[in-house]
Amino acid sequence: MITEVITIIISILLITIFSVILEGIRSKVKALLQMREGGEITHEIYDLFSLLSMKGVLPTRTSLIHVLTPYMTFSLSVALGLSVPFGLMSVMGGDILVVILVVLAVAFIVSVPSMVISNIYANIGASREVILVSTGLMPLVVACSSFVIKFGTLSIVDIAKSITLSLSDIIAICVIGYAVYVLSEFTPFDISRSETEIINGVLSEYGGRLLGLMEWSLYIRRFSLIMFFSTFLAAPLIGKTFGFSSILSHFLTLLLQIVFVVSYYMIASMVEERHARARVDHVIRLNGVFVLVGLISVVLSLIGM
Repeated sequence: MITEVITIIISILLITIFSVILEGIRSKVKALLQMREGGEITHEIYDLFSLLSMKGVLPTRTSLIHVLTPYMTFSLSVALGLSVPFGLMSVMGGDILVVILVVLAVAFIVSVPSMVISNIYANIGASREVILVSTGLMPLVVACSSFVIKFGTLSIVDIAKSITLSLSDIIAICVIGYAVYVLSEFTPFDISRSETEIINGVLSEYGGRLLGLMEWSLYIRRFSLIMFFSTFLAAPLIGKTFGFSSILSHFLTLLLQIVFVVSYYMIASMVEERHARARVDHVIRLNGVFVLVGLISVVLSLIGM
């Protein structure tokens, strides 16, 4: 019982606060790569809470959906975070299908308000958001299908405990790592929120507190997806050494997950620094390639490899 309570408290702190600090780490790494000092790691927290302290700004011709969208997006993003494992347990079940459906739901809720207003930049951003998430989820679904076929479960923790160094598992993990990068909207896949091209796209009609909630939601989703991916790396490594039954294994898995998450952010910063924003057709094509790679993993799983 105590372990569960401690894990829940840690998971909430990681989802809400550490996810924002990681954005500061990401900005710091990019600044170092550009040979400049950059801001403090905690600067993102200051910026976020400055926005949250302001009055919310909405489109002139607004409706109830524009008011509710930031709050619904934030709630679903937190739900996504609580659905992924922290250590060897998940607060809200830890089902792969739930993760996929919540990501889809967030994309739908973010896009709909931007489609119904007379703002061409928001309209373009919404269409790109739908394209990005729908095509980015396909490699993730295919790779996860490989695990479901092989291990016969939808539980993220149970799958992570069963992963081996088989060829199908390695390919599936690589595809999931790619899909998480796409769905996290790191450069070059930040096509729906481009500042210079479409003036923040889906966020162009929001300001103040509501913009802060939308930004915070993105940070939480990004962290949650990377935490989801890190489970498939951390759990097998800890399980081989300490097993899965002890409290020590649980917290060591959580610690290793955090190490992998921080490493992922730093690698993402390096990739962002070396790549420009991709064209929409290039994103679709690249996602299609990884769907095919994921299908190889499915075929290998079917033949037991």
